[in-house]
Amino acid sequence: MSLSFQGNNTYRFVIYTVSNDYLIPGDETILQLPVFIENTVANGQYPFEFSSVVLSSSSNQNIVSEALSIGYVNVVETLNYDEYISAT
Repeated sequence: MSLSFQGNNTYRFVIYTVSNDYLIPGDETILQLPVFIENTVANGQYPFEFSSVVLSSSSNQNIVSEALSIGYVNVVETLNYDEYISAT
């Protein structure tokens, strides 16, 4: 995988295999993005936009199915371990 910052909170991901392994059709996860939130960010729902999604075949044809274009990151208050145990 290659990652590059494009500016204006935009990143480009290039995911590839050097072994020419196939992706199994279905709803398999091919990318997980860990998101780290500063403790000064207010609780709420923040959009996470995907654009220009391309999935290429071995013959360089775009074979992407309908791609998610907007996802969301939900910021919520969390409990520490002791608070969690006493709440359950």
